[in-house]
Amino acid sequence: MRVMAWTTAVAVCSLTLLQTAAQSADIKIILAGGLGPVVTAVKPAFEKESGNKLDITFVSGPVVKREVEGGRSFDIAISQPEVIDELIAGGKIVAGSRTDIARTGIGLSVKAGAQKPDISSVDAFKKTLVSVKSIAHSKEGASGAYFMKLLDRLQLTSAVQPKLVGAPAGAGGLVSPVLKGEAEVVVGTASAIMEPGIDFVALIPDDLQNWSVFSAGYSTASVEPKAAQEFVAYLKSAKSLPIIKEKAMQPMTP
Repeated sequence: MRVMAWTTAVAVCSLTLLQTAAQSADIKIILAGGLGPVVTAVKPAFEKESGNKLDITFVSGPVVKREVEGGRSFDIAISQPEVIDELIAGGKIVAGSRTDIARTGIGLSVKAGAQKPDISSVDAFKKTLVSVKSIAHSKEGASGAYFMKLLDRLQLTSAVQPKLVGAPAGAGGLVSPVLKGEAEVVVGTASAIMEPGIDFVALIPDDLQNWSVFSAGYSTASVEPKAAQEFVAYLKSAKSLPIIKEKAMQPMTP
């Protein structure tokens, strides 16, 4: 009897495991770096609660479109709204599926423990850019493109250009020159420059600010549409709200 009971228990356990495996999904995400810290932070809790796994490709915002159009398989793309809209127009993302998650501004950070420069006003920010020895910025991302335009606007291009260090895309890529000692400060999407080993100084002055919204959309070829929708709903839920705020972001209301 004991052998039969044990055999039955093993069979039930095996069936449960098989059912769980069958129900779990690998959700493929092409993710713009600005929302990366939030997604990385909520990933363990979401995977534990849902049983699904997140397979994330970290890139800069504009590169999301290039990856999708290049044929990379995905269930969710997260980038700036205009990128998602272009992919909808191109038939790569489901029409009407764009969901605005959160927004963040441009900020400045230094290596942990370093003196924090004054960027509390436009003049102070300009003086800091001129006085520091080197500045990291996104090489391909939207924040980097905006920063280059901002330098022109402030008439600082010629003074600052020799100091610029292009940072790679990917998780932690934007702050990597500062961590390696290759750059004194980093200017970029605030949520992406709040990493371990880095001290966030502040957002740049309001008169110079550029807010970036990050939106999600579902692939028209997704093999896990339900799981993809569940994750985006999780990002929009109260469970993710504290992390969004912690990463210097503001949730987008429906």
